[in-house]
Amino acid sequence: MKHIGKFRTVLSSLMYSWGGDPPPEAHWAGNELIDWIEMEFNVTINNRFDEESDDSNYENVINELELKL
Repeated sequence: MKHIGKFRTVLSSLMYSWGGDPPPEAHWAGNELIDWIEMEFNVTINNRFDEESDDSNYENVINELELKL
């Protein structure tokens, strides 16, 4: 991906612009973006945003995206 930093900013806004915990829809949208990334760039991303987890796995998802893109 040519501008991974900008994509990281988009995901950060999606997950952290709520003034608190993101709603489930933010996780769903983030995971749909990951699905698109997999198809568009022919990669497999093993991590997903987890709305059920008390401990956000945001950094794990972002790190994997940056490594594979």
